Amino acid sequence: MAESRQRLWQLKQRAGGRCQQCGAPSGGKSRCDACAVKYGGVLRRSFTVAQWDVVNWARRDNAIASGMGVTGAAVGYQRRRRGMVRVPKTEGGHG
Repeated sequence: MAESRQRLWQLKQRAGGRCQQCGAPSGGKSRCDACAVKYGGVLRRSFTVAQWDVVNWARRDNAIASGMGVTGAAVGYQRRRRGMVRVPKTEGGHG
C-alpha cells in the first residue's frame, strides 16, 4: 500500500528534525512542545542521553526524580537501561 501525501509530509518533517503536526523545529522529537500540549495534553519533559549521563547515580531514585522533575519510575528505568542496581536504603529505613 502506498503512503499518503500526508504521511510522506510527516516523514519528511521528522527526518528534518521538525514537528510532524505543524512543521516547526522540534528538537528531534516527533512534535514540538506547542503541538504536544495541544494534541497530547501534556508537555513532555524528556531528557537526552547526555542529560541522564551526568546524573549522580549514587543518590536514591526518588531524590534524583525530585531534582529532575520526573517520576521515580523514569529514574528506575534509566538505571536499569544502564545495568545499574538500586541504591539500598540506609539502616533504620530512613533514606
